[in-house]
Amino acid sequence: MSAHPFLARVRRTLPAWLACLAFAAAACPASAADPETPVPRAPDPAPKRLTLFEAVGLALEGNLDLRVERRGPMEAMATQQQARGDFDPVWETRLGTEYRERLVNQYDAESRRLFSSLESAALVDALDPETGLVGELDPEQQSLLEESIRSADLRVREFEEETRSFRTQLSQLLPFGAEIDLVATEIQTETTLTRELSSTGLPLSPFYPDQHEALLYARITQPLLRGAGFAANLVGIRVTRANKKQADAQFVTAVQRSVAAVVRAYYDYAYARDAVEVLRESRDAARLLLDQTRTRFEQGTIDMVEVRRTESELAEREDGLLAGQNQAVELRNALLRLLFNRPDYMGAGELVPVDGVPDPERMPDHDFEVLAAKARELRPEYATLKAEAEAEQARLRYARNQLLPEVNLVAGYGLRGLDESSRAVADRVLEDQDRHEWSVAVVASVPIGNREARGLVGRARARVQEVEDRRLRVDAQVRMEIANALDSCRSTAERIRTAAVSRQAADATVAAETLRLQEGQTTVFVVVQAQKDQRIAQLRQLLAELDHAKSRVALELACGSILDRFGIVVEGSGAPDRGPSMRMQKTGATRPDPS
Repeated sequence: MSAHPFLARVRRTLPAWLACLAFAAAACPASAADPETPVPRAPDPAPKRLTLFEAVGLALEGNLDLRVERRGPMEAMATQQQARGDFDPVWETRLGTEYRERLVNQYDAESRRLFSSLESAALVDALDPETGLVGELDPEQQSLLEESIRSADLRVREFEEETRSFRTQLSQLLPFGAEIDLVATEIQTETTLTRELSSTGLPLSPFYPDQHEALLYARITQPLLRGAGFAANLVGIRVTRANKKQADAQFVTAVQRSVAAVVRAYYDYAYARDAVEVLRESRDAARLLLDQTRTRFEQGTIDMVEVRRTESELAEREDGLLAGQNQAVELRNALLRLLFNRPDYMGAGELVPVDGVPDPERMPDHDFEVLAAKARELRPEYATLKAEAEAEQARLRYARNQLLPEVNLVAGYGLRGLDESSRAVADRVLEDQDRHEWSVAVVASVPIGNREARGLVGRARARVQEVEDRRLRVDAQVRMEIANALDSCRSTAERIRTAAVSRQAADATVAAETLRLQEGQTTVFVVVQAQKDQRIAQLRQLLAELDHAKSRVALELACGSILDRFGIVVEGSGAPDRGPSMRMQKTGATRPDPS
């Protein structure tokens, strides 16, 4: 059995392929297969310098939390527009047709002709030629008329009736409670009685002609007590307007908190970087001290114990430096998380804060009452409470109106026309040839007890008082926050001054003990302890500066002036599809503290 042609071709060409692979492996340089050969690395991204103003701007630009909070004012604006829709005109139109099969009692044609002839003769005889008036009928003629129409001559007839109607109406509710209706109707009625003709071409039932009826009517309903006035009808608009103010104030609160969070994260990261530098300098000082200690050990001036002690101190400082670097990376990531949607910053190898902490010598205004007054003006919580008070006052006025009895004045006027065609009846109505109609009525409704309205008033009063109590509580809370932040600013400023003195003393001690060690007048242990004290003093000064910077942020947040520091202006939205916007001053550095 012969092999498949493809398999035979593979057997023939396989040795040649193996030879090519072996030649290619031999031609490759040995260094390519050497695992110890270093692989070229891409250069680390260049450090990015970031000012505090830039950090705040980036955070506000891509902050997802603010994007969510912006939906609140947009929803409130849409609700306000919906409330205004109660006063939009409403146009309603109806076009329809109806078909009915009906029955009617009708005398036969012979009885109707006899009655008509006798009635005509009797009227002629009763006519007074001098006055032209018809007098009383003769008793004999009256008897003949009554006998000409006999019940036995009545016939039940079936006929079909078709009615086509058109109605259009425009209604409008006015802000003071009046409701206006403008109505136009036309009704066309046709029956089979009209279409039936005699042999002479005359209708068999002339008493049932086709007819077209038109009506133009205007009606106004004006409440006189309950439901009258702007307080009873604009409550929805006023409440939604107040809700819009609350939503705007809540958005401002979110912006302030976001800015405060960015500033705190910026200062935390700046502190961590400075602390790393302090720890690195301390590590380098320990290395230098270890080199000096080993040299002196080789010279035989000190024991091996001093070398081991210095090595242990160096290892401890290396560990502290690694921990500080790890903390700096975590704080850097925390800051970058606040700068949403910024891939150019997220990929930075190193982020360098440019701005330092505020100068403790430039403290804000120390007057507590001035700061409290500024907080009442700028804190969004007060704007929220003011808007809630407006909404509850509007509800209270509406509830008081509901205590009144319902008395409505209803008035209407119309023109009505009747003819055989639509055009004819329209001409009669427009030319004022037909009947006028008008109506005036007073409709009263008095609920016995009216417990629902009384309960509504009691609830509204309770909520008004609740808003006032909450305002007092917020005022006390704000004053406490200002007092705490102001005391913290003062205490941290004092801590900075004392920490600076302590650091200067520690620097002088390290310099003196190092010189004494070189002269052989002290031990390595004393120098190591002096360096530890120096490092602690430096970190304590940095921590005091960080706490002071955060205290300034807390004071600005308590006074509501943190947005003024960066020139941030929040503008409300004017349409439901566009939320509030923010503007910042075009400058690269932060402004001085406005407070």
